[in-house]
Amino acid sequence: MAVAAKITIRLGEIPLDPRHMRILKSLEVEAGVGKQAMVRLKFVMGQETSGDWASWAEESFTPATELKIDAEVGERTRRLINAVVTEFKMDFKADPCESQLEIVGMDSLEKVKRHTERHPYGGQTLRTIVSTIYNRQDITPDLTGTPDTGSPNPNRETPTQGQNDLEYLRRLAEQQGCEVYVEPNGSRDHGFFKRLDEPRAAEIGTGLAANQSG
Repeated sequence: MAVAAKITIRLGEIPLDPRHMRILKSLEVEAGVGKQAMVRLKFVMGQETSGDWASWAEESFTPATELKIDAEVGERTRRLINAVVTEFKMDFKADPCESQLEIVGMDSLEKVKRHTERHPYGGQTLRTIVSTIYNRQDITPDLTGTPDTGSPNPNRETPTQGQNDLEYLRRLAEQQGCEVYVEPNGSRDHGFFKRLDEPRAAEIGTGLAANQSG
């Protein structure tokens, strides 16, 4: 027998208005090796008395807005993803009842990606570099499984950063046979830099047909 999950969507720390939760049509959270986790929300969209369409959404889901999704099953609540809004799309159909609003958010690695300032890391250990980059975006570094490259050494050859922080982390990960990913832990994510053969938490693959009419 299928178990119904109660979904809570937060913009920052503020729960989405119940009126808007009632028109949530579907919610999908996806993650996999070598890619960022993402969330896709679809809302039923109708024309308002003013003639506008879902005017509330344009103010709520502005780019880079923090988007947090919780699923409550029985007495257990699980944070599915801490994301930031990256896409906002209105899909109009000939039948107005089929028109929908789609919101896409990417996990907190998006904030790492958007940091484009170059930083010198000459002589630093891999674990120090990983910690510095994650801490910069308030992501808690979990160095379990991160290769130990020894003590700081001014003669160590460290690749020069010529790209954003996420691309740089992935460049270092490729050299070490590792992957870069985050996992939600409450409102603050844990950031990992682990070898591909190291165990990790089960990949998220959640699809929920939402019925919030209760």
